[in-house]
Amino acid sequence: MLTQTQGQIYLSNARGLTLTKTHRSFHTFNDGNYYDRNRKPFGNLITCNDDTLVGGETMRIIADRNLEIMLLPLVGAIELSINGGKPEFIDICEAKVFSVSANDAYEITNPYDNELVNFLHIRFTRAFGVESIKNRSVYFNIDTNKHTLQNIGANCYIGKFAGREEGFLILKPESQGVFGFVIEGAFEFQNRLLEARDSIALWNDDNDPLQIEFEALSNDAILLIIEVKTMGGILI
Repeated sequence: MLTQTQGQIYLSNARGLTLTKTHRSFHTFNDGNYYDRNRKPFGNLITCNDDTLVGGETMRIIADRNLEIMLLPLVGAIELSINGGKPEFIDICEAKVFSVSANDAYEITNPYDNELVNFLHIRFTRAFGVESIKNRSVYFNIDTNKHTLQNIGANCYIGKFAGREEGFLILKPESQGVFGFVIEGAFEFQNRLLEARDSIALWNDDNDPLQIEFEALSNDAILLIIEVKTMGGILI
């Protein structure tokens, strides 16, 4: 078991912020007009935005490179349209995973008239020549499958845990790093304290296998874990 990892913690109240009349986005990493030299991409993970969208509104994104994307509703549901295609409904307990190429456009819409929706908007780089992943939905239920991590695609895992419940994840050989994001509650994650919407990047430069251990510190605590290809730590 590896314990001598390098890491960086991203506190919830220190995230970047983009705010308009219809959309609020908290940025763990640099995105849009937000830039901080300490918030560079973590390996192939370039965006982890905590987005809230006003009722009936749409946000339109044009990809600046080949990307793999995950949308994960946390409060309410959203609709997704890629390159003007038919909207797809994405509900709670569903993760939408899809690929876009540079200059593709996709739109995320709040289908409710008077309710806010909150979702995670996660993006990964996709190397040139690498086959795009299929547009797919991954369904899960963290209430009936508590105390376990469920694979929701794109090397991502989610789980709900009771207080003092422990868990672990052994990373795939090709994954040199791991990113943890606390959706609800609090966790001790590889001996670091993380509270709601805090996150952490951990990596290992000596190519030994990574085993991540965590413990929930509150009831119904929800954790998202992402395996990352780091190529030697945080990329410039």
